Amino acid sequence: MQQQEPGRGDPIGPLDGLKILPHETAASSDQLGWVGLEAAHCRAAPAFELNLPPLTHHRLFLFARPPEELELLYEGVKRHVPPPAGSISLVPAGCPARVRSSGWGDELHIFLEPELVGRVATEAFDLDPARLTVPPLDGLDLPQLRAAMGAVDAELTGSGTGGPLAAESLANVLAVHLLRHILTPRQPAHRRGGTLPRARLRAVVEYIEEHLGAGPTLEQMAAIARLSPNYFAWQFKRATGLPPHQYVIARRVERAKQLLQTGSDFSLVEVAAHAGFSDQSQFSHHFKRLIGVTPGQYQTRVRTDKTA
Repeated sequence: MQQQEPGRGDPIGPLDGLKILPHETAASSDQLGWVGLEAAHCRAAPAFELNLPPLTHHRLFLFARPPEELELLYEGVKRHVPPPAGSISLVPAGCPARVRSSGWGDELHIFLEPELVGRVATEAFDLDPARLTVPPLDGLDLPQLRAAMGAVDAELTGSGTGGPLAAESLANVLAVHLLRHILTPRQPAHRRGGTLPRARLRAVVEYIEEHLGAGPTLEQMAAIARLSPNYFAWQFKRATGLPPHQYVIARRVERAKQLLQTGSDFSLVEVAAHAGFSDQSQFSHHFKRLIGVTPGQYQTRVRTDKTA
């Protein structure tokens, strides 16, 4: 590899940038409607060498299985050997790169919106986003960030069963862990011990119940509570024991359970739709996870109990 900085150009979208790589894509967020981030799980091609254009998003690499040979060049980072398995690298938004790889590898690519990272820097760390610089990073061994990236991978390979709300929550978590590494935290004491006032919690819960079918977003719920999304998600979990997206799923399952208990003539597909689930498989997955049986098994049990 020649020791020269790759040329700059107009940044392109994250998934467009991914298409340039000669990778096999095992799973992608392309059709999932995610908010705040995009992701793809890839298997690196046996051998390639190319320039990567700058992206509109920050690009995080998780090397689940590094290739046999790897050279990376971007913003002063000059890697000439493969990183250890489980290590993380970051190419900031707007930064071109050059890569040469040889031998099959297994990688997770996650793309974070700079606006989201800036917003989290303001809300969680009281920083001016205009003064925030996300530096190039390479070979990181950060268990918490790796676990958050693993959660994105699980959501991705599970076909996004948690929906855009889960992705938005995970994007906030990723940004927090990333910023904790590159910044000195300056959270005020009152935020560490804050709780969501009962009146605001009640207003959010009522909003969720009224909009289960439409799928309330983190932004909408936070607006009801008059809090920033990141701070709201933290306080909501403290108040209810569940992150917002998991609470919404639990309420949808409970609504479906009530519909099945009424003995109505709704089909399971209709019950799923009335409870706010986008498809039957998502409905069955979460219902069995929380109730312990499938919707069909539960419906049969209810009907048996009524005729006994």
